[in-house]
Amino acid sequence: MSIALFRRICGAESVRGCGMRFGLRLVTSFAALVIAGAVGLAAVVGLGTREQDLAASAASARLAATAIQARNAEIGRVVRDYALWSEAYRNIHPTVNVEWVYDGANYGSNIYDSLGYEYVFIIDAAGDTPYAVDRGEIVPVDAAEVIGHGLERLLRQARSRGGRDGQAAVGAVTVAGRPALAAAVMIFPHDDTVAGATTETAPLLVFVDVLDEEVVRKIAADYLLNDLEFELVLSERPGHWAALPLVAADDAQLGWLRWRPDRPGTMLLHAALPWLAAAAAGLLLLIILTGRSLRRAAVTVAASEGRFRDVATSSSDWIFETDHELRLTYVSGRFEEVTGIPVHAVLGRSLVAVVRPIDSASGGWASVTGGTARTPLRDLRATVRDAGGRQRTLRLACLPILTPEGGIDRFRGAVTDITDEVEAKARAEFLSLHDPLTGLPNRLMFAERLAEVVAVARVEARSSAALYLDLDKFKEVNDTLGHPIGDRLLCDVTARLRALVRSTDMAARLGGDEFAILLSGCGGVDEAEAFCRRALAAIAEPFDLEGQAVHVNASIGVAVLPADADEADLAMRCADLALYQAKSEGRGTFRFYAPAMNSELQRRRDTERELRRALEAQELELHFQPKCRADTAELAGFEALVRWRHPERGLVMPGGFIDVAERTGLILPIGEWVLEEACMAAARWPGYPVSVNLSPVQLRSPRLITTVRRALDRSGLEPSRLELEITESFLVHDLEGARGVLLEMKALGIRLAMDDFGTGYSSLSYLQSLPFDRIKIDRSFVARLGGATKAEAIVRAIVTLAHGLGIATTAEGVEDADQLRFLREIGCDELQGYLFGRAVEADAIDATISTAQERVSAGSSRPVPFAMPADPALAAG
Repeated sequence: MSIALFRRICGAESVRGCGMRFGLRLVTSFAALVIAGAVGLAAVVGLGTREQDLAASAASARLAATAIQARNAEIGRVVRDYALWSEAYRNIHPTVNVEWVYDGANYGSNIYDSLGYEYVFIIDAAGDTPYAVDRGEIVPVDAAEVIGHGLERLLRQARSRGGRDGQAAVGAVTVAGRPALAAAVMIFPHDDTVAGATTETAPLLVFVDVLDEEVVRKIAADYLLNDLEFELVLSERPGHWAALPLVAADDAQLGWLRWRPDRPGTMLLHAALPWLAAAAAGLLLLIILTGRSLRRAAVTVAASEGRFRDVATSSSDWIFETDHELRLTYVSGRFEEVTGIPVHAVLGRSLVAVVRPIDSASGGWASVTGGTARTPLRDLRATVRDAGGRQRTLRLACLPILTPEGGIDRFRGAVTDITDEVEAKARAEFLSLHDPLTGLPNRLMFAERLAEVVAVARVEARSSAALYLDLDKFKEVNDTLGHPIGDRLLCDVTARLRALVRSTDMAARLGGDEFAILLSGCGGVDEAEAFCRRALAAIAEPFDLEGQAVHVNASIGVAVLPADADEADLAMRCADLALYQAKSEGRGTFRFYAPAMNSELQRRRDTERELRRALEAQELELHFQPKCRADTAELAGFEALVRWRHPERGLVMPGGFIDVAERTGLILPIGEWVLEEACMAAARWPGYPVSVNLSPVQLRSPRLITTVRRALDRSGLEPSRLELEITESFLVHDLEGARGVLLEMKALGIRLAMDDFGTGYSSLSYLQSLPFDRIKIDRSFVARLGGATKAEAIVRAIVTLAHGLGIATTAEGVEDADQLRFLREIGCDELQGYLFGRAVEADAIDATISTAQERVSAGSSRPVPFAMPADPALAAG
């Protein structure tokens, strides 16, 4: 258009105004385009922000699900380890041996203290609950009263899966309105040594792990989710929270586990807002500038819009752009936030030099580094070492930008830091095969490694060794110093064992205070023996636990492979037998497996089986040996002694079965029967007290006081006529615990005697601090009287010491007149032995006492001796 024509249309004076209007229209049109583009960009960024937030929520949900699955798998493995056990089957079926189960720390407080499981139930084939433990304490409850939804189906699943090869049934349940995980499995022998074991009558073992707030916080910590807020909700699904449903085994909805997920998209949007504001200001400035500036501004806006669109569509933490040779031309600021490395330090460097591809020779990385990628690639894995030296794991998405001719112009991509997720998965795998307290391999991992070593030893004939190690007196440390100190002790023992084993060996914790050690290619017996000596010496050194010096010892059982066993299960049984032998011979030592141990074990098992039958068949008898006054030979009372009337072996003395009864827990029902029978018999003999021996196992039983009180109530015997005899060994192992038990018994009004005095430590502190009424001088000293001046000096000193403390004395094993004469001379109070009479049945005592009472009624003024000594002149003193 010519100027003249323009003037005719607009008028000369309005040329400038037309130019301005044209410029205004141009600017307005351009501004409208810019606003439309900005709105579109905001929508794209908003959509990308939402997708990133959803992706982060989904990732956290996967972590939460992984945590619950790992906890399910852990409780399932643990309950199966505790249930597939021949000794457990024998002590639980058909009746529960509470002494072995609870006091022996097999299914007692150790389950709560060491594993953290709040409830333990044993459920028999009829569905009843004969045994229940609530947070380490025995409680008389039924499992169905504690567990809400899911128990019945869980038990059916456990029973349907069989015995030795069955797996645990695991599922969510409710306990007192709280969600929990429960695992049930059949208690069944792990070998064929138990005859008649069937899955139809086998009991079930149930562990319950309550998901309280503390457990949820621990899950968050273990899976590196400490910044998240976990909360248990037992209502409808929360609206704006990430949530994981908890469904019981019977499909009942128990509730939701919810948390506040990270919102990386929102965080990225907040970080990008200043850049968007600066871009808007630049656009406003570009509108005013020249056309060239406008064109440049348009190119800049288009490039910025493309970058932000890539951010939104790739769900990344930081974005990048390279040229066609993979040299970085742009990296977002989020890169520096994640790695601590300045952006300018990586610009111009190759992408694969900054992030190291994982397995770059295959898959998508090969096409990227070769410059042949033509389609978007996702989930490429790489690593980068941050400014602090930590290696981080990345997930990378890459978009090739093509030229109009179809060649590679450049690459754009986004990177997500997945380090926490990878480490959480690795930790879950670690916890499934390791003990959470000590970090040592657990029973499952040790069994797998042992099977490998046994297979190699069998083929290559190379000797290895499997060791069972058990701490002596560990329960005393737990009881006296507390479980936190006990845990510290286990960790310190672990450190000493780790210092002893080689890189080719393995030390594992099987549970409680039991450890297993595998010496791979140890060279045979000599090397294994040297290791045992080093291990015992290391553990015997005192442990400094919070300023207290704690002393413990260990016992070790050793099986040499393949000489003793060519299978993993057999190897551990042999090592277990050897450990049993080491403990039987005084603890604090080690023993190698020998075939004779099987015979001894079989003898003990036979005795145990027959003794159980004897209890049911009432084959036990109670005999009573008289105790007489030393000065007059007058009857002073009786000691109750148990005998076993065996149908084939005849009358069996206590030495033939008491040790088995103590080790198997049968001493508890036997001891209760003896106590009640003795009290019932003594109630028929007015004026004569009766003494009953108590086993250390009985003294450690929480039911002891109840048992004594019940025996007195049922018999009507005056408490002062019951004397309980306690051995020194019980006092040595737990003086503080013994003091509490003895004071409780004294409060009932009964009398206490220290049995076998002089054969143990004979500490004077016992006599000063414990409420004993009598000391019994051991027969080993009495037997040497008259021929050994040292024995006479010892007995005289004991009597003098006891009388000085106001304590009566009884000498055991008096068999001749010389012994009687000496004991009278030194002032011993009571005598007991064959000189006065052997132990006889209660009927014989009834007849003798009846005769004595008749003589007294007839007017005899002289005391009637129960049994006259061989020298009548000694009877009257």
